[in-house]
Amino acid sequence: MIELMEPQNNVTVSLLTDVLREFMQRERAGEHRCPDGSKTYDEIYHWLDEKYVHDFWGDYVSNPDRLNLTKPQYIKFTWRADIPCHLEIFRDAKFPNDPLAAHVTPTVFDNGVYSATAGNMFMRTEYTWQVVADDGSQRSEVRAFFTADEFPRTVYAKGTANIRDIGAWTTYDGRHVRQGCIYRGAALDYECSSEYKLSPEGNYVLGEVVKIKNDADIRYDSVDKLHKSEIDGVAFHHLVCRGCENFYIEMNFAHLKRVVEFFADENNYPIYFHCAAGADRTGTLAFFLGILLGVPVDQLVADYNLTALTVTARRCLTLAYGTDRGRFEGGQQEGEPIEVTAMRNSERFLMETCGVSRDTIDKLRSNLIE
Repeated sequence: MIELMEPQNNVTVSLLTDVLREFMQRERAGEHRCPDGSKTYDEIYHWLDEKYVHDFWGDYVSNPDRLNLTKPQYIKFTWRADIPCHLEIFRDAKFPNDPLAAHVTPTVFDNGVYSATAGNMFMRTEYTWQVVADDGSQRSEVRAFFTADEFPRTVYAKGTANIRDIGAWTTYDGRHVRQGCIYRGAALDYECSSEYKLSPEGNYVLGEVVKIKNDADIRYDSVDKLHKSEIDGVAFHHLVCRGCENFYIEMNFAHLKRVVEFFADENNYPIYFHCAAGADRTGTLAFFLGILLGVPVDQLVADYNLTALTVTARRCLTLAYGTDRGRFEGGQQEGEPIEVTAMRNSERFLMETCGVSRDTIDKLRSNLIE
C-alpha cells in the first residue's frame, strides 16, 4: 500500500528559493539601484555575501553546485510504501516542443519514508502527481497542486547558471508573456567562457526536460570557435548582438533584425539565447524585447539585476535603459501609459532603422503574449 504524505491535495507551491524571494523584495524596495554611482556593487549586494555566499570559492566549472543562487525551489514529495516506488508528475497545459512536466530527482528512502524532489516547473500551472511501484504493481491516489504566479521563473541546469524564462514577465495591461518559448542565460561552453561547462545532468535538463530546440549564441567571440551546441541534438546559431550602449550602433542594426525575425518565428521555440555570463549582451537584448512586448520597466530592471545572483556578474540598473531613456520615453502622449510610448518607439526603431517589418513585430507579439 502507498500512502501519500506531502504536499497536501490542491495546495499552491512556490518555486522561489529564499534568496530569490529576498532579492525581489529588496529590488522592489529600490535597494539595488544606484544611478549616481555612489555605491559599489559590493556595497549594494553586501547582504548576498553575508547571508548566502560568505563561503564562496572556485568557479562553476570546478564546483558548479557550491554556489548557484539562480536555482529554483525544488518541491519535496514524501510517501510511505511497503515496496520500492517512484514519483510521477503530470501537466495538462501545452508548451512548445512538449517539455517534461518536471525534473524529478532520484527517490531517497530514510527512516521509513520515501522522498523525491521535482523542479524546473512552469509558474501558474496545475500539476497532478502520484507514486507508482517500480514493478508497476501498485499506484497511489492522484493529488493536484498549483504553482504560484511569481517572478522570476528560473531553471537549473548543472554547469551553467542565470537561466530564466521570459514567460515570467507580466505586461502593463495585466497579460503574461508565454512561458516555455524563450529562455535567457549564461554560456554552456568552456572554450569561450571559463566559468561554465554544461554537465551531463545539465545537458539532460536543457535537452530532455526543458527541450530547448535552438541554441542562439549572441557572442562575437564564439563565431570562429564554436560550431555546435553543448546541448545534444539542439540546433546551434550565431546570432551575434551587441550590448549596453553598443546595442544602438549601426553595425548592430542588421544583427538585431536577424535576431528579432528569429524570435518571432514560433517554429524556433524553445530558444535559449546567451552570451558569456548572461549579463550585459543578453541582458540588453532581453530588456529591449521586454520593452517591445509592453513589460513595465521596473520588472525589466529587476530581470537585468537578477544576474547579480551569479556573483561574478553583479549588476544594478540597466545601462540599456539608463543611458537611452529618452529613446524609449520621448513623445509620450497625454494620458498614455509610458509602456505604450516605449513600445511605439522601439518598434519605430526596428522598422525605420533596422529594416524589421511590421508583420514581424506583430507576429512576435501574437506569439509571445498570452
